[in-house]
Amino acid sequence: MMARKKRAVKKARVAKGKSVAKKRAGKRAATAAKKVARAAAAAKKKAAAQKTNAAKAAMKGKISAVSSALKAAKAQLKVAVKREQAIVKMAKDKEAAVAKFLAGWTKKQLSKIAKATKGKKRRKRRAKVVAA
Repeated sequence: MMARKKRAVKKARVAKGKSVAKKRAGKRAATAAKKVARAAAAAKKKAAAQKTNAAKAAMKGKISAVSSALKAAKAQLKVAVKREQAIVKMAKDKEAAVAKFLAGWTKKQLSKIAKATKGKKRRKRRAKVVAA
């Protein structure tokens, strides 16, 4: 009977060994599948990040273009405001100069008219004194 027990034990060991090998192979396959899945997830995540970065770069480009356009518009506005202020000042100075000129001119013309209507003053002749 002893011989029979040993055979049964050997068969059990062999059977057990096969199942362990199968389990290991299954685990290896599962690990490989997990690695492939992780790699696929990482690739997908990397692609999404690249897409996001590309979108951000495009948006930054648009923002910088709008910003430079805004800066140029501000500069043009500043120049236009200075020009407008200079024109307004010139107009005020012109009005003041015209008023000053007209006041002087009018005064001269009135004095000419007054002089013309006044008549000439004649000097009185002095009598000659004869020395005797």
